[in-house]
Amino acid sequence: MNPALKRLLDQILRIFAPVLLIRAKLTSETMPRPTGAPEAHAPGEDPDHLLLLGGGIAVGFGVLSHDLSLAGHIARQISAETGRGVTLDIIADPILVLHSVPATLAQTTLERYDAVILTFGVTDALRRTPGRQWREQLLALIDTIRDRTAAHVHIFVVGVQPVRNVATLHNLAGRLAELHGRALDRESMRVCATRDCATFVPFDPVDFLSDEGTLYRSSRVYKRWAAQISPAVSAVLQENHPLGDWTI
Repeated sequence: MNPALKRLLDQILRIFAPVLLIRAKLTSETMPRPTGAPEAHAPGEDPDHLLLLGGGIAVGFGVLSHDLSLAGHIARQISAETGRGVTLDIIADPILVLHSVPATLAQTTLERYDAVILTFGVTDALRRTPGRQWREQLLALIDTIRDRTAAHVHIFVVGVQPVRNVATLHNLAGRLAELHGRALDRESMRVCATRDCATFVPFDPVDFLSDEGTLYRSSRVYKRWAAQISPAVSAVLQENHPLGDWTI
């Protein structure tokens, strides 16, 4: 893209980003979402303890139970692979931005987790967060989590959700933000390549909005989305904690 045109588009999107975010927030307040404790479980011995921290896809819009959301499907898919139980805590905010994550985690006891899954970036893509700023903030966040967790803990940085998956952003503004989200993904890959404790997980679902043709996502959509995330997490958990370590 022509550099001058890119700068112009960046400026235009930054101007309209607050309006788009307000509209998205107002829409989200009327959408079905899970109730109850922010956690999901898969039964089994010697459970792995995970944290899912993120924006819209971590919230679970469209379903009324965390067991039917992305979190529930991730927990069950990982348990099926490892043969152990899973307890997955959820910290989710529809408009989460990267620079606010450390404050969000300030009161969280990270020491109890075996893995942390990060899923955010839509808001930063809309705000056109500069790549260098994203890279520096993500690096600082990974180092903060690493310093507050056990040595074996792994951090998974999931690629930015396609912005046009957000119902109110299935338009030109969403397309422009989505292109910036891809640029942020490239920065995330570079960051993860510098840290042994972090893995970048590509995330590119083909489903725009819902597979039923409504504004709401179904549990089937979340199951497919979880399948893009769970294998990477399962592989590391099995490497760090092979089945049988807890029996003698």
